[in-house]
Amino acid sequence: MDGRMSENTVDFRLNGQAVSVPAAPGDRLSEVLRERIGARDVKIGCNAGDCGACSVLLDGETVCACIVTAQQAQGCEVETLSGLFHSDPLAQRLAESFEDHGAAQCGICTPGMMVSAVALLRQTRAPDEDEIKEALAGVLCRCTGYRKIIDAVANVPGHLTGDGEVGAAIRRLDGLG
Repeated sequence: MDGRMSENTVDFRLNGQAVSVPAAPGDRLSEVLRERIGARDVKIGCNAGDCGACSVLLDGETVCACIVTAQQAQGCEVETLSGLFHSDPLAQRLAESFEDHGAAQCGICTPGMMVSAVALLRQTRAPDEDEIKEALAGVLCRCTGYRKIIDAVANVPGHLTGDGEVGAAIRRLDGLG
């Protein structure tokens, strides 16, 4: 043997598409998604499950992909922010609300925040502030102080019904990028 670990193949669905990727036992799902598959919307921050930047949905549940092995995704559905944005109207409305509230600053935490918020909004159509704080507790943000993010999530039910606010701040034109 040449000292290298033999690689196994892991099969799962990524944003609705079947993928098969080589992964050695113990490879982090975050690394496999980002570096081998090219899912650049999966951010890698702490690599210890503390910051939540790498949050994805694994069979609908929010997980830190840096503390989940690729093998744990075998046969599962993995959803990242880009997949949610392209296929889920709820995620699209959440993105609009993030823009409206200036909730995305440097962008490191944004995918984790939005993935966590989508999971919450799928379960609770109109969450209260405590529910939002609980859902976002696993994702750290150093830019916004959380208020703008909490307000953006809380406002999504208004986006769902078409309610608007008179005198609300205008949307940042560079927010989507």
